[in-house]
Amino acid sequence: MNFAFVDQVLVSGSNFVAGILLARAFGIFEFGRFALAWMFVEFIGSLQFAAIIQPMLNIGPKQTETDSDRYYDAVIAQQAAACMVFGVVAWLSATVAGWLLSDPEFSRLALPLCAAIMGYQLQCFFRRYFFARDRPLAGLVNDALRFAVQIAATAALAFVWPGSTAGAGLWIVAAACAVSALQGVLCFGRPKWNRAVFVDVSVRHWAFSKWLLPSALMYWMTTQGFALMSGFVLGAAATGSLRAAISIIGVVNILLLALDNFAPVQAARAVHVGGPIELRRNIARLALLTGTLVVTMVALININPGYLVHLLYGERFASIEQLVRWLCAPASVFAICTVLVIWAGALERPRTIFISYAAAAIFTTIAAYPLTRYGGLAGVVAGSFLVETIRAVVLLVAFVRWSRAITSEGAECVVPTGQATRDRGGVPWQIRRNLYRAGLWFLAASGLPRVMARHRAGQGAILSFHRVYLPKPHEFGSQSLSIAPKNFRRLVQTLQERGYDFLTMSALADRLRTGELAQRKFVCLTFDDGFVDNYGEAYAICSELGVPMTVYLVSGFVRREFPMWSFGLEKALAAHDVLEFTWESKEVRLNARTMGQKRQAFLTVASLFVLAQPQRIKHLCADLGARYGIDFMALSDQNALTPAMIREMHASGLVEFGVHSVHHAYLSHLDNSGAYREIMQGKRDCEALLGAEIRHFAYPYGDERSFGSREVKFCRELGFQTAVTTESNTIFAADRDRLLALPRLTYNGTFQDTPLLGLLLSGALPTLRRGLRAWPMSAPVRNSPPTPLSVAASGGPEKLLG
Repeated sequence: MNFAFVDQVLVSGSNFVAGILLARAFGIFEFGRFALAWMFVEFIGSLQFAAIIQPMLNIGPKQTETDSDRYYDAVIAQQAAACMVFGVVAWLSATVAGWLLSDPEFSRLALPLCAAIMGYQLQCFFRRYFFARDRPLAGLVNDALRFAVQIAATAALAFVWPGSTAGAGLWIVAAACAVSALQGVLCFGRPKWNRAVFVDVSVRHWAFSKWLLPSALMYWMTTQGFALMSGFVLGAAATGSLRAAISIIGVVNILLLALDNFAPVQAARAVHVGGPIELRRNIARLALLTGTLVVTMVALININPGYLVHLLYGERFASIEQLVRWLCAPASVFAICTVLVIWAGALERPRTIFISYAAAAIFTTIAAYPLTRYGGLAGVVAGSFLVETIRAVVLLVAFVRWSRAITSEGAECVVPTGQATRDRGGVPWQIRRNLYRAGLWFLAASGLPRVMARHRAGQGAILSFHRVYLPKPHEFGSQSLSIAPKNFRRLVQTLQERGYDFLTMSALADRLRTGELAQRKFVCLTFDDGFVDNYGEAYAICSELGVPMTVYLVSGFVRREFPMWSFGLEKALAAHDVLEFTWESKEVRLNARTMGQKRQAFLTVASLFVLAQPQRIKHLCADLGARYGIDFMALSDQNALTPAMIREMHASGLVEFGVHSVHHAYLSHLDNSGAYREIMQGKRDCEALLGAEIRHFAYPYGDERSFGSREVKFCRELGFQTAVTTESNTIFAADRDRLLALPRLTYNGTFQDTPLLGLLLSGALPTLRRGLRAWPMSAPVRNSPPTPLSVAASGGPEKLLG
């Protein structure tokens, strides 16, 4: 569910209802006075958005997982300080103005205005914070609390406080915002003060917002200048009429304000991960969606605006029918500006936004009075339309220049080729992934897993992992390998809550040999290859929760003798739009301009690595490294476990180590001596590192084509107790007869947001996949052997690299 859109429907709908209730309770004149006071609240809100919220929405998503908590702790400290300052300034301004003008109405508004501004700031901060942290449901609850209180109190206003004034409306807003801000404080938790981080974040926010703060002043002038002038020149009743008409047009703002909740975050991630080309695609999709919906909404409003006015406000507001029609024009142009501002914010180009507001503000300053004085409310609407048009022209010119620039840069470096491998089966990867995800949810909802579990769940399972890491979209080698740290923690805790025993491979072998397998359900947590996050994340979580794990080491990786080539290949593709290398004395050139092309190029090169001899892999890494200035071994050194980490994990007693060969070679494509040496030398290397015997092995890739009876024989001769594959199945008592070819269930990749764990442990998903592979009419699971470091070309979550 798109909680951002639902949230904005709630916000806009609630504001719409609250505005109608206030207009009916106050009448057109007092409603106009409330609208004028609310303009000041919105002015302070625009300063807050420029100084705190917009930097948070654009900078926050770029923080690493380890830095994000400290970053948001610093931001909430900024917000607390701003809240106090703005609240005091509002109170002093209203009090002093009342004293200087000898107008008691100003003094009466001082306290409710201060309270409304402080509460409004806090509520706005927390709702945007929740969306920045990908917690849209919490943001939805926050807004629901505010508007439940606000609408209930506004509805009761005419009965509880007859003859109430604008101050009553401000008190209602203050109380409602305070309730929702309390929920935000409870969900945020206790922040930790770090002066160095606070200073660093403040400096970065200032660099971002120094142009936006004056822009905020100009934003207020351009959006509220003509409305404010209507109050001064035409009177509060004119402002009340204008605000009532704007409330009806507010249905258009449901979409536009919803964009502020999620679109800046998505655009920032697009440019951070995929660069300018991906950002342009993101903005084009956003513009198409926005334009379609806005045009539809405007057409519906213009069918019969008079009926809407009569229905909502009654006869007293009948004169605003034409005003509603006129206001559709500036609202439509404002939609264009909204999309372009998101583009500029993602590029951290606030100066462009500043220039657009500066041009519009100059026009407002010059034209607001004469247009209002001589044109009345028609002049106000015309001025608003011209203001938005000026902004749109400035932003469009900047966008077109930027778009042309990145197009010309890309054209210089892309070399067309017709030889790039097509995506498997002609079906785009994302479509296959989404279809697979939908299938998993459907299977879980069908109830079939519960039925199949009686016969297919076995006594437990060996779970296979590789990385405990949150990969970026361009890290193709890690996407199908990785489980996010928070998901891994949740998985372990879920298994603990369900009463599973956690076993090492040695303990499992003992249970299988002694026939004690049926005592309790069990799982073994196994990790292949020896990535550094096996120590930094997996080991840390397992140690905290007190569960054992088994790690299968590729000795060439941990001894720094052989490269983890996927990291260098990812880096080359991320930085270049074409990939060139020499293979079998031929020059290969692959397009890598778009994310889809980069993914396909990665798969193409990976398929060459899989079956290659270790020396050829080293040669290709050296070729790519020389062409693109990439040190493949240095990247491997950063991403592989170190001997010190391995010894620490071994000494803890929680971690058992196994062997995963020397070079992660495809054993069935080696001759007898080569295959034996991969297993034997890997065992010796790892035993020398640990000073202890190693009795467990994991076949590289692990599918039925990567090893056979020859490799099983070698493992038996070398004294291994167990050897694991990537055959997908649970463990049964009968597996005691094949200890050197045990199945595993892979829990990695892009399906962590599905009920995958239950489907795997029930035996339902493995059974269905085996049945599909055995069906003569079905396509093969893979057209080529799996790629090293699990490039999951099959698209299935558990048929990954072993």
